[in-house]
Amino acid sequence: MFVAGLDDGSRVAFDVIDERPYRDLDAEGLLLLALKSHSVRLIEIDHAAIDAEPRASNTRWLWSYREHQVPAALREAIDRALAARQRLTIRSLTSIVGLRDPTKTIGALVSQGVLAVDPSKRLGPNSAVRRRSDRWPSAGRLNWFGRIKQ
Repeated sequence: MFVAGLDDGSRVAFDVIDERPYRDLDAEGLLLLALKSHSVRLIEIDHAAIDAEPRASNTRWLWSYREHQVPAALREAIDRALAARQRLTIRSLTSIVGLRDPTKTIGALVSQGVLAVDPSKRLGPNSAVRRRSDRWPSAGRLNWFGRIKQ
């Protein structure tokens, strides 16, 4: 299990159920109480979900651009375009902000937690992109990990 801190101050614990040690009912209950007392949301995930396609390939592709530097002016233009329309396809966003090749920019901004896509669907020019909703509450219900379950 690992815990990730999100930009809004909340935390989420990812429990890789294939790798966790056996926990009896008491240990499981104590864990859940501890997470709740520290306001940590629990997400259980297994290797099948981690390795599922296209999520695995999309995640590797996005993460490969995590260190790409996006100029501040381009970030601002993307933010303005998405604030006005909430959601755009990658092709439309590229056209609006004047990017010839959005690959590195989109990959970097998703990896850096600025933008959100649904990694469970094959990414391409017609894929939807939004501002990450846990950073901007009105942007929709997507975060870096995909759809937020209600």
